[in-house]
Amino acid sequence: MSNIFKKKLVVKGHVLNYELRFRPQKNIIIRIREGQLFISAPEGTPDWEIERAIYRHYEKITIVQNRYEEQSKYELYGSNKWIKIFDKPIPILLEEEMIHARLVNGCLTMHNYWDQEVQLKKIYNFLSQFYKNWFYEVTSQWALKMGVEFKTISLRIMNLKWGVCYPETGKIIFNPKLLHFPASHINYVIVHELAHLNHPNHSTAFWREVERFLPNYRELKAKINQAGL
Repeated sequence: MSNIFKKKLVVKGHVLNYELRFRPQKNIIIRIREGQLFISAPEGTPDWEIERAIYRHYEKITIVQNRYEEQSKYELYGSNKWIKIFDKPIPILLEEEMIHARLVNGCLTMHNYWDQEVQLKKIYNFLSQFYKNWFYEVTSQWALKMGVEFKTISLRIMNLKWGVCYPETGKIIFNPKLLHFPASHINYVIVHELAHLNHPNHSTAFWREVERFLPNYRELKAKINQAGL
């Protein structure tokens, strides 16, 4: 049975946490799974040799870890469960008993449904209710700036759209998955949908209005679309 140790190393001011295992093998092996650093080394390998291997591959390690952090929106497996809200991971506590979901002191507590698809649906439904007022207030602020009026705001899980606007009824629907992103990215979708109240299609005039209120909309649009639904 291999020995397992929790270790850390500071490289260029960055703390690298990693799990070290000693095994009957010839070489030091570095792996990254779900953003976590795992190292297996031959039995008896001194710390300095392991740390030298980390230093040698530091750039590649950070690139892979950063890419994982940027693209990951939630983690529902393992001991540390979390979901990103406004681009910040908040812990999730799953309970066996049937309880009402709640978000208190930066921690989301809810029933464990033992099925990721069902769990996510329940999470997004809860977040839709919890943050509906936030979307309403921010949309109202932008509507005032843009000189437009909407009738209703709702949140609904959608597989292909971040938002939908129905100009004829003044109804706007937002995807609760937007909550994974920074407020600046959400603002782009809000301005985008509000602009549709005056311009139903993606015409030149439509994009001019979006740019008028968000000059950097192209950058925000690219980042949110790159992340994917």
